[in-house]
Amino acid sequence: LNASVNQSNFLGSGKRVSLAFNTSSANQRYEISQTNPYYTVDGISRGFTLLYRSTDFDELDSGDYATNDAIAGVNYGIPLSEFNKFNFGLQVHHIDFQIGGSPSEEIIEWVDAEGDSYLNFEATLNWTHDSRDTAIFPTKGTLQRLSGEATLPGSELTYYKVSYSHRNFIPVFGDTVLSLKGEVGYGDSFGDTSALPFWENYFAGGPVSLRGFKTYSLGPRDTPVGGTPDTGDPLGGNMKLLGSVELFHPAPFYPDTMRLSVFADGGSVFHTERGGYDSDELRYSAGVGLSWLSPVGALKVSYATPFRADKFDEEDRFQFTFGTNF
Repeated sequence: LNASVNQSNFLGSGKRVSLAFNTSSANQRYEISQTNPYYTVDGISRGFTLLYRSTDFDELDSGDYATNDAIAGVNYGIPLSEFNKFNFGLQVHHIDFQIGGSPSEEIIEWVDAEGDSYLNFEATLNWTHDSRDTAIFPTKGTLQRLSGEATLPGSELTYYKVSYSHRNFIPVFGDTVLSLKGEVGYGDSFGDTSALPFWENYFAGGPVSLRGFKTYSLGPRDTPVGGTPDTGDPLGGNMKLLGSVELFHPAPFYPDTMRLSVFADGGSVFHTERGGYDSDELRYSAGVGLSWLSPVGALKVSYATPFRADKFDEEDRFQFTFGTNF
């Protein structure tokens, strides 16, 4: 269950205040934020965030460990033009890392090398270009995001991540729209930290990355204690490569609130210290989907057939998402 309450003009101040929570068997998240959209007369925004989240990766079938995070941060948004915006932020991040009952060899080695409690100072940078004609059911335009994050001097873990996503909407004939989407990402450690932390790895599979495969199920796997390498739980990777081609068309019965689609997805995640990029590890799927802007929230449903799956991949052909994540 997740829910949020937003007030755009809190107590007549013009500031936006948000309260949100998310709770499930794998995740608990509680967040409060306040944003002044006109911190300066030039339209620069400033926001503050307090966040607590607890993630049990074992419930996600992605390693026998859990993290508890407490975050306090400040962020600024700078409008560059009609379609471009730049954001940067600073935050203090405390992490408790907890080993489960049957940890892999990689997890045991991590705790031996890095410990299980960390205080980090982090910086984030984001550039967004959004020229879509509408954020809901766009028919033309482009959405691009370039983002980076890194820990700062004084942090107990030192690492960075850079990612870029591009999605283009092209009208082809009548009301049919072609969507082309691509994502790349890379992260690594530096200084005395031995590797990118597990919880910062990229994952693939699921309705928002590669449909037809179970969420978080693709990519490198860890090593059970005393077992064979790459036969355990999904470990994620420090590099991702994802792409999608999709054709949308309004549903004949509810054309304003419902769209049908056919799609093909491809990609995976990789780890540069465990073989790096390998085209043989790319996974593909194709299927049909439905998007419905229902009276109680956005609903997306898809049915996909996976291709090039190996014996460790977990298929999940029918998938849906409901509501809006925060």
